[in-house]
Amino acid sequence: MLGDARSYGPKTLLTVHVDLRGSRYEDPQKRKAFFNQVIERFEGMPGVVSASVFTTPPLSNGETMWWEFTISGKPAREHEHHAMLQTVSRSFFRAVGLNLLEGRGFTEGDRESSIPVAIISEKLAKMYWPGESPIGQHIKLGSPNSDQPWLTVVGVVNNVEYDWTDNAPEKAIYVPYRQSPPVFTYLAVRTNGDAHKLAASIGHELASIDPVLTASDARTLERLLFGSLGGLFEIGGLMTVLGMIGLCVAVVGVYGVMGYVVGQRTQELGIRMVLGASRRAVLRHVLGHGIWLTLIGVGVGLTGAIVLTRLVSSFFFGVEPTDAVTFLTVTLLLAFAAFVACYIPARQAMKVDPMVALRHE
Repeated sequence: MLGDARSYGPKTLLTVHVDLRGSRYEDPQKRKAFFNQVIERFEGMPGVVSASVFTTPPLSNGETMWWEFTISGKPAREHEHHAMLQTVSRSFFRAVGLNLLEGRGFTEGDRESSIPVAIISEKLAKMYWPGESPIGQHIKLGSPNSDQPWLTVVGVVNNVEYDWTDNAPEKAIYVPYRQSPPVFTYLAVRTNGDAHKLAASIGHELASIDPVLTASDARTLERLLFGSLGGLFEIGGLMTVLGMIGLCVAVVGVYGVMGYVVGQRTQELGIRMVLGASRRAVLRHVLGHGIWLTLIGVGVGLTGAIVLTRLVSSFFFGVEPTDAVTFLTVTLLLAFAAFVACYIPARQAMKVDPMVALRHE
């Protein structure tokens, strides 16, 4: 999601979830040294483009860290300001394909001894500093009275969705891990080829750094996302099948109803031909009447579909308010079914002797 997880290149991004709880990594300096070593070792491996640290994968929902924050000079009511907090390495943005829109990225100079800094998402910047630059502004994690340091905004990046229950990009605050080393984190490796081929090597490299470290197996971000959203994908597949069945029933129903209506007009068609109407003129009349009814039905159906999808899109992830391709495909399919349902019975009626058609009941 630059807007979605596709911006992360999920097939070529390997992730490893590590847990640094315990006395061995209780000291933030030890955690920072661990991350420094991991990034250096990973980036030295063949086939690795970059390595990075981040705390929240996209569309993770349950793992998202939401923080109240305070804006200097802009007092807010309690719980008014909230944003997703992401602790990352300076290579994170390049690894996942996020673009720097304004200001600068994190550098080697952003250390514990330097001024605390942050990069924010475009949505947060536009919401709290509309029409002006947020660069140089100050924010604080927590309430105004918290002991958290003030962070200087040094950059703005484009948006990403982190919550699959909400079809909107999140307000996000990114801080460098060198200034705030996390305990729970993901190690990410961007590859230039098949990411699966490096999974075992990544695991061995990590074990050589710390054999007793609690870490998950190396998985592509694609698999990680499927683990979080797999149930939704299965439900989506089931709904697709049910939708196709419903569409088939609708097509058969339209064909049956239109065929029945035209069949009931056989006697009328015979009268028209007895009175001098040509077979072609009668056929045009039948098709015109059927197409007119079809247009009315399609108009009502499209209106209802647009209203319902706008309602559904606010409750379900991945449902677009106006899916033009789906609407057009279904409309053409139903219109074609209605046309065939009018044409075939009318064509058959044209072949009947007018006198026989007059006696039709």
